[in-house]
Amino acid sequence: MSGFRPGSRMAILLGLMGGFVLTAGCANLLRWPTAQQTGTYVVQPGDTLYSIAWRYRLDYRQVANWNRIAPPYLIYPGERLLLRKSGPALAESSRHRALPAPLAQHQYGGSWVWPAAGTVVGSFSGQGLNGSGINISGQDGETVVAAHAGRVVYAGSGLPGYGRLIIIRNDPEYLSAYAFNQKIIVQEGMIVQAGQPIARMGVRHGQALLHFEIRRDGLPINPVTLLPRR
Repeated sequence: MSGFRPGSRMAILLGLMGGFVLTAGCANLLRWPTAQQTGTYVVQPGDTLYSIAWRYRLDYRQVANWNRIAPPYLIYPGERLLLRKSGPALAESSRHRALPAPLAQHQYGGSWVWPAAGTVVGSFSGQGLNGSGINISGQDGETVVAAHAGRVVYAGSGLPGYGRLIIIRNDPEYLSAYAFNQKIIVQEGMIVQAGQPIARMGVRHGQALLHFEIRRDGLPINPVTLLPRR
């Protein structure tokens, strides 16, 4: 891109977009800079450690470890976080805390359930935003439920490309996400059970649907491999 000056509307818009890139003609393949490209991230209002790790496909436990952030992983606007291991820089972190204690495995037991009743209209490929999960069709305002018991660790609209988003920590390894909601009916910090209503389905590109992702150790996996067969 050329022809815009620092401080112009275009420059401000790019800054607000947080640096993510939409490939021309491929808006469904939303990408952000990788952690290797970025190196650090300045915390914005509404961010949580989990949403930042989600944005860069990192394990939230690694990000906490690199920045000496102990549970419950509190972060503050304006703080600069390392997004990769940085040896001596870690010891010089501006916030000195004990390293996170290991969390109990399988904190929230039970089985996975489908988060919405509709059919799968977009499949998992592992690439881009759409391909990082599945799209489930439905009706505008339809109930979206938690696919597994866990704690709500993010509820907001601060991640570009996801609309109103909920992220649930299902156990130390697994996070699940529910995007493009019309309305969020849970709050950060709440513990939810599998099948509990958490949102109302919204509309994306003229179609009512839920975009659903599961990540293990920070990386997307195919949700269908964990959900019960229909």
